[in-house]
Amino acid sequence: MASLSADPKPKVHKSALCLIPPSNLWGAIQHARCFNDKSYVRWPPHVNLLYPFWEDNDINGSDNFSEAAERAAHALRDVQPFQVSFENFGFFEHGKSATVWLHPDSQELLDLQATLTAAFPECKDLSNDPARGITAFKPHLSVGQWRNAAEASAAVEQLQATWKKSSFSVQHVALISREGFEAPFKVRYIIPVGSAAKAGAAPVQVDVPYVATVGAAIATSCGSGEGGALAESTGGDVSSLGLGGQFGGRVWNFAYGANMAKEKLSGARGLNPLESKCGVLQGYRLSFSHRGGMGNVVPCHGAADSGPGDLGEAVHGVLHLLTVEEMAQLTNMEHEYWPVEVEVQAYDGTLVTAVVFQSPPERLITEGLPPIERYLKLLQVGARDWGLEEGYCKWLEALPSIGDGERGDEYYTSAEGEQLRAWPKTRTGSNTGGGRRSGRSRNRRKS
Repeated sequence: MASLSADPKPKVHKSALCLIPPSNLWGAIQHARCFNDKSYVRWPPHVNLLYPFWEDNDINGSDNFSEAAERAAHALRDVQPFQVSFENFGFFEHGKSATVWLHPDSQELLDLQATLTAAFPECKDLSNDPARGITAFKPHLSVGQWRNAAEASAAVEQLQATWKKSSFSVQHVALISREGFEAPFKVRYIIPVGSAAKAGAAPVQVDVPYVATVGAAIATSCGSGEGGALAESTGGDVSSLGLGGQFGGRVWNFAYGANMAKEKLSGARGLNPLESKCGVLQGYRLSFSHRGGMGNVVPCHGAADSGPGDLGEAVHGVLHLLTVEEMAQLTNMEHEYWPVEVEVQAYDGTLVTAVVFQSPPERLITEGLPPIERYLKLLQVGARDWGLEEGYCKWLEALPSIGDGERGDEYYTSAEGEQLRAWPKTRTGSNTGGGRRSGRSRNRRKS
């Protein structure tokens, strides 16, 4: 094992030693975070143990992080696996905002963090930082930020009402880092605890970037579904680390709306896919039920939901292969949609796991309202440019549309009659500390 350095190493806020829950717990957590947590696209669900942490010089070819991984594994050799439960929510106040979090109920977790602090005494910020009023470690998994204590308290009550207690066995901790403050974190090392570490099991270098999703394809309320980007059992199998590990640090997006148009994706949005190919999402239909009459994909539930003509239950579109950084940018741009994991059949016959943007059920407007002409034209042009199936192109070209100024209140009202205000861009920094409750006025219409 690498010995303790004579001099403390510098700490940065681009590295952390943390606990990441297994993927079968991610569904409910990610649904809570998606529209409320400004760090959703950058941080995986996590409980920080040591943060800030040593700089990850491995990125530049040195062995700073490998030394940290070895030291952590040695420190945890006598810590046996233990259970952690997520059952209750709470919140911190920060003066101008409040953070809502899940409490990981476990005395053993406190002991583990104390052991790691002893191994990295310069990284004691989460347990002893008088300047911030911190005198003891308080483990938490952040799910979002709200404007004040009253709104945070209401959010806690709402989340608690539908939350189901979940537990998992802590078999390892994760050493993570990012190259820039806006970049998603990457799981660099998985560090075993207990008997595995004592028997000499080495930390596993995995280098898997985090990809923000709400899990596998779902069409139910928040809290359902599984998925995410870190599995319970890792070893050296990066495929178990989710989308970030499946395509070498890249991720497929399935575009069915304006992002099919090259002028939109590469032009206005400045994203340049590494590869693009046509595909079809089976079991869904294209709908214009997103706020403002924008596109959405809706699961089919019978013949009445079938697609155009004899195309059946399917949405045709374009698969774009993006870097993880560009996918994070796109997720922030599509800040009123869920990023959902789906299986798409490419026209070349391959089955591709991709991220599709889907509207939350509680945010849908009445079905059947025509889209605006400007938006529909992007779909029609994109479909032709990429060579989507002829029948699908003709169906798009036959759809009715309206002028931009013709949209009435029904385009900004849910099917249940509730006004749908534009959600704040919580994750992009333009509206921070507000959660869902700091909605903008309807005059700022999404187009």
